[in-house]
Amino acid sequence: MGELEAFEHILASLHEAALDNTHWPTASALIDDALGVHGNSLAFGDLHSGKDIQFYFLETFSHGQRLSEFEREYFEDYYPLDERVHHVRKLPDSRVVSMSELYTEKEL
Repeated sequence: MGELEAFEHILASLHEAALDNTHWPTASALIDDALGVHGNSLAFGDLHSGKDIQFYFLETFSHGQRLSEFEREYFEDYYPLDERVHHVRKLPDSRVVSMSELYTEKEL
């Protein structure tokens, strides 16, 4: 499958998922395959709600499988220590980023 065809499949899948969240696993798997990654997270929240980001929606997937236990563990154990949170707050709205972009050279 070429890049344009992969993009079209992802876009169609995202449209379906926007209307019915049961389609997110399929969209996630297509994204992982197209980018050659092992997982992705989709988050929606309020960056200006105080000290912490107010999440309304956050799901993490790996090849179409939701990682609910990973999400729970992240918020319970790692979120307070995560250097990326500070950098996420500075991003413009609706920007898609790679995790590595959320660290400074020193943090990496």
